[in-house]
Amino acid sequence: MTAVSPTLKKPSNLRWVSELPATWQEQRLGSLLDEIDERGNDDLPVLSVSIHHGVSNRQLLDEEMDRVVQRSEDKTKYKAVQPGDLVYNMMRAWQGGFGSVTVPGMISPAYVATRPKPGAEIDTRFLELMLRTPAAIEELRCQSYGITDFRLRLYWENFRNIRVPLPPIEEQKAIVAFLDRETGRIDALVERLERLIVLLTEKRQAVISHAVTKGLNPDAPMLDSGIDWLGEFPAHWQRKRLYTFARFVQGKAHEPFFDADGEYACATARFVSTGGQTNRFSTRNITPAKPGDVLMVMSDLPNGRALARAYLVKSDDRIAINQRVCGITIQDGDPRYFAYQLNRHEELLRYNDGWNQTHLKNEYFTQLVLNVPHPSEQSQIADFLDAELSEIGRLSENAASMIEGAKERRSALISAAVTGQIPLADMTEEAAA
Repeated sequence: MTAVSPTLKKPSNLRWVSELPATWQEQRLGSLLDEIDERGNDDLPVLSVSIHHGVSNRQLLDEEMDRVVQRSEDKTKYKAVQPGDLVYNMMRAWQGGFGSVTVPGMISPAYVATRPKPGAEIDTRFLELMLRTPAAIEELRCQSYGITDFRLRLYWENFRNIRVPLPPIEEQKAIVAFLDRETGRIDALVERLERLIVLLTEKRQAVISHAVTKGLNPDAPMLDSGIDWLGEFPAHWQRKRLYTFARFVQGKAHEPFFDADGEYACATARFVSTGGQTNRFSTRNITPAKPGDVLMVMSDLPNGRALARAYLVKSDDRIAINQRVCGITIQDGDPRYFAYQLNRHEELLRYNDGWNQTHLKNEYFTQLVLNVPHPSEQSQIADFLDAELSEIGRLSENAASMIEGAKERRSALISAAVTGQIPLADMTEEAAA
């Protein structure tokens, strides 16, 4: 990039911006925008305002209210909006719930709809990008009212008095074009990395499934299990019910003893499903877990991702098994192998009907039929999986770290551009390159 002369700066009167380019102004939002309240009609799609993606034309999805808007719902109070309008969610403005409208539609009464005043030189896409920066969001939070953060509301009367930095209209458009181009590149990279993580997750499960159902010897004679999802398994393996080689215990309620200073990590469904991330502690341990125990989630919401998750206790971490979680002690074999086989076991997942909360009964575990090779082969399979999954995990962690870095760069780039910290000449040179 060719060197350019630094843009002349002037001190800012805004609390959230220290200095601005000399050609920029500071204006009240109320001098740029009018609140509008035009009635919608059933021919218009319902738009949503996401704290992550701005306004979307994903009809019927209201992401911020965490609910689906039914077609039969009364929409007489919904507001019609047009491309170029700026809308925000009163209850989520302090989290970045802003967006510039790109298609005709209508929005929930929970949103405030605004439109540029006649003759106002304002690009609402530029405003959206600015108002969703961390510094601006903090200013919006300060101007919102409510008892707690989750009840904060930013009313039009307060929003209109907020002052923002504003470059000339042509510069606004140039900044928007620059950011759309550069963030598009970052978003494409993030999308590729997220897809990589999905593929690595699928590979991880495939490697586990093959190892615990087919073994490591591709030339081993096989028998037909008669079970569709299992297919064939090595002929020299046994198939045994869990109660014949393991002890089962159901966790007890430790909620009365929850205490942040408790000495026991409480194995809740969240603890198991997140690989041992502790968020609950107990002062008592009614059902202790021992190293080598396999902890499993017994209850979850419909289609829950925690159901039948397994966690192997690897050390004496003073773990208390809570209700909705069970402990399985392998009495003859390698617990690592069985932890791999038990995790999200197909037969346990079959009890999830997709409509009601699933409660796995004790006998669903104790009567479960598992593949049981010789203990020495169990250890060979567990060693293999430990090594393979460690490498897959390393690749996933690297991708996740790159995603985090890319998102941080994206946020920093937007913040710098919409507050005049990147010279306009640099942006136009990027476009020409």
